[in-house]
Amino acid sequence: GCVSTSKYNDLKARYDAETTGLRQATESLERAKTSLEKDCAYYKSQVDAKEAEMQSLRDKLKLER
Repeated sequence: GCVSTSKYNDLKARYDAETTGLRQATESLERAKTSLEKDCAYYKSQVDAKEAEMQSLRDKLKLER
């Protein structure tokens, strides 16, 4: 069951390349996730503001009736 040094080195290089690629992909996904979370928070705040504005308008309509 011994593996030749050249085969081991080849497999190790492939493993290292895959690991680096996966690490870079993970970092990229983390950055995208952070960006999407910021966008989500922004749009949620926009929705909350519009809902508050709509409630204010509903309240004014009730007072005018």
